[in-house]
Amino acid sequence: MPDYIYLLENRLSPDQRHALTQLREAAREAGTILFLTGDAVRDLTSGHAVRDLEISIHGNALKLKKTIEKLGGKVWGDTSLRRAFTYAFRGRFVWT
Repeated sequence: MPDYIYLLENRLSPDQRHALTQLREAAREAGTILFLTGDAVRDLTSGHAVRDLEISIHGNALKLKKTIEKLGGKVWGDTSLRRAFTYAFRGRFVWT
């Protein structure tokens, strides 16, 4: 099993690390847990370039929306039915 902390620290771009740090802080403030999912996990473990970060949040992702906007994330595509939205930090797309 790969060392995921090492992969996160060494395989993500500075912008991606910044976005992940901001998301972690937003989740901590909201009292929820986030998970790195999707293509990013596959790309990290297979050695491919990570193009985007897909995040799953335990609970209602919309609770993080205002915090993410305060931290500099651009939010669009709010889907109340799925309790999800799309956002970007520094031009990198991130999906919840």
